[in-house]
Order: sequence, then structure tokens, then C-alpha cells
Amino acid sequence: MAAGIVIFLFAGIIYGWSILKRPFLEEFGWDQGVLGLNFTLLFCGWVAGGMIGGVLLKHMSPRKVIWIAAILTFTGFFMTSRLSGDSVVMLYIAYAGFCGVGIGVVYPAVLATVSRCFEGASTTASGLLMMSYGLSTLILGTLANMLMDSIGWRSTFVLLAIAEAVVFVACSFFIKEIKPSEDYTSLSSDPADIIPDIEPQDMIRKGVFWKLFFFGLLVVAIGMVIFSFARDVSIAVGSTESGAVLIVGFLAVCNGLGRAVGGFLFDRIGRRRTVLLTVALALASTIVSLASVLTMSVPLNTTGLLLAGMMYGFMPPISVGNIRSLFGVRNFAINFSVINILMIFSSFSSTIGGFMIASTGSFTGVFVMMLCFALGAAGIYTSLKKHL
Repeated sequence: MAAGIVIFLFAGIIYGWSILKRPFLEEFGWDQGVLGLNFTLLFCGWVAGGMIGGVLLKHMSPRKVIWIAAILTFTGFFMTSRLSGDSVVMLYIAYAGFCGVGIGVVYPAVLATVSRCFEGASTTASGLLMMSYGLSTLILGTLANMLMDSIGWRSTFVLLAIAEAVVFVACSFFIKEIKPSEDYTSLSSDPADIIPDIEPQDMIRKGVFWKLFFFGLLVVAIGMVIFSFARDVSIAVGSTESGAVLIVGFLAVCNGLGRAVGGFLFDRIGRRRTVLLTVALALASTIVSLASVLTMSVPLNTTGLLLAGMMYGFMPPISVGNIRSLFGVRNFAINFSVINILMIFSSFSSTIGGFMIASTGSFTGVFVMMLCFALGAAGIYTSLKKHL
């Protein structure tokens, strides 16, 4: 567990793009749209890497899969440090390509292997891993920002390349491989407790998979918008610059805590109640945030954003728990990567939100859109709950 938490802490740094993109804005003059596309492509690379990692995990040990991820991630960060500014395509190849795929490969390898070690609390274990992943931007992102000011961005990216590779390889020696015969779901003496292992091609033919897919897409889209505009909307309703930065920091903390709490609740109160709580958080956060924009209230804005951060944190462990409990453990790594395709579509919500803000000069329409997403998620839950 400790090794997995450390790996996820370093793996999550690629999502600190809002911090790491600074030199490309200042030195190369690349605009926000060009750099925003890199973030969307990053999710494409991450999803592709997850599928690759899931397939590799069926044919080799988790340790070797993690080594492959270390090579890919090192290559991506090192290539990024050598960019000249002549072509943004090289940024897409280095950061979204090599880094995105590398982190995508390591994600299911660690998640599937570590969570199997904790019978009866596998989703809680997944939540703890994901908490580290979610807090990476706050911890390592802040450190990277300081390093860019002190030693320059190129040296910072070289240090990131080395640190990622060293941490991945070193921690891989502590990741225990669980053989299929040791799989606790297969050792149960009660046939009713055995979860059938469903192949990915069969999973995507089931209606419950698509309900989970679109539910996750809508909820994650809300979180994507919140994380994209948290600082801007806070200032728009009257917060100071320092206050807005502080709110963004607390948002990251709630995201991290939500992952641990969501995993714990999934194991303790069941998946139906945990999913229902996620719906409640989605509705509450969007309603409160909309009210904050209409009334120009900083307290309401802060409350709405923190609720959204907690809701967004709930989704990863819920997805892990639902995929494992509905479709089995043996194919979990690749099945989980398949449902994570929703992240690609959800990432476009922030792009749509940006265009809405640019055209109207207001955040009202964005939060109305998010409230519609929350109502849509609530509607899907009503038909999904019988499967939970």
C-alpha cells in the first residue's frame, strides 16, 4: 500500500498541467487554446495507456509493467525539457503521448495489484491510492512551481523525468504479484459470493455498463469544469487573488479526501448508497455554485466548489468498485480502462464552458449547464440503482 501510494503521488503530477504549462505560455507564447488541447490529448494518451497496461498485466508481472511505464514517463518529461518552441506538435507527442501513455500504463497495474491484497476493503484501498493521486497537484505541483522559479523550467522537467523513473522502479519491488489462483473472489466457499469474470467485449454489450458510463461522464464533466474555472469564478464573485488561490488549494484537498472517503463508504454502506450520495453532492454543488454567481457570494462560491471537489473525488473509487463487483476481478485492469474512456468526452466540458464564458462574459450559463448534467446523472441513477 505504501509503495502504491508513493507511485500514485508521483504519477498524478501530469494533471498539474495548469502549473507546468506556465513556461510555454511565457517563453514560447503558445496560447491557452493550443495548450488546452494538450490537456485533452493527455486524457486520450492516459486512456490508451490504461488499455495497454491492462493487456500487459495479463501477460507479465506488475513489476515489469511498471518498468515499462517508468521508461515511457521518463522519455516524455525529458523530451518536454528539450522543446524549442518551433512546433507544438512535439509537446503533444512528449507530454500527452509519452507521459500520458506512461501514467496510463502504471495506473491499472498498481491499482489492480494493490487493491487485490485487501480482501473486504479493496475499494477503501483503491480510494487511498487515488487520494494520493489527487493530492499530487497540490504537493508536487507546488514544488515544481518553486523549482521553475529557482532552477528554470528545463531543469525542473529533467528532475521530474528522473524522479518519476526512480520512484516507479524502486517502488515496483514492493508491489506483490497476486496469482489468479490467489484471487480471493475465486476462493469463496459460497457460490453466491463469486463474481463472474466478464471479458471487455462482453461487458460493453451490457446495458448496466452504459448506464455507468454515462453517469460517470456527466459527474466527471462537472468536476472538469470546476477544476478549470475555480480560480476565475472565485475572483468573479468577489474573492481576492490570494483567496482564490487558497480556495483552489482546498478544492484539491477535497478531491483527494473524496477519493479516500468514497472508497471507504463504498465498502461500508454499499455501492447504491454511495452512488446516491454522489448524486446528492452533484446537485448540491451545482445549485449552491449557481446561487453564488447570481448573488455574488464568496461563502456560497467556496461551499459549492468544495462540495464539487468532494463529489469529483468520489467518482474514481466508485468506478473501481462498480467495475470489480459487477464484472469481476480477473479482467479488472482492462475493464476499468475501458470505462475510463468517458474521461476523454468529459474533458470537452471545460472547453465548452470556456466558449460560453467568452461569449457571454458570465459564469451563469456554465453553472446552468452543470446543473443540467447533475439532473441527468440523477435520472440515470433511478434506472441504475436496481443493478447496485
